[in-house]
Amino acid sequence: MIVNLGTNDFAKGDPGKPYETAMTGLVKDIRARYPKAEIFLALGSMLTDPDLGKARAHLDAVITGLGDAKVSRVELGVQDLGADGGGCDYHPNVKTQKKMADKLVVALKARLGW
Repeated sequence: MIVNLGTNDFAKGDPGKPYETAMTGLVKDIRARYPKAEIFLALGSMLTDPDLGKARAHLDAVITGLGDAKVSRVELGVQDLGADGGGCDYHPNVKTQKKMADKLVVALKARLGW
């Protein structure tokens, strides 16, 4: 299962501990419903530093706190609006979505042994 949520939570700065608490609750709910699932917490392409680094740290804290070997983080890269263009309201366009998919495939293959 791939969870790519939280980008908008950084719109007004670092959401802090409430973000970690909410993400932890979400992952626990997913785990309760899908006990055997590999869960990937994704960092999408719309965050840049310093928010990207903060999001990474929050997700790592969630993963560490859960102590669940089947929960991991996957980074989908940072979109390059100058080189690749953008979609509606600065969201990833088809070119960036393809780049994100390529990164996801690599992570899935490595984690799942495909």
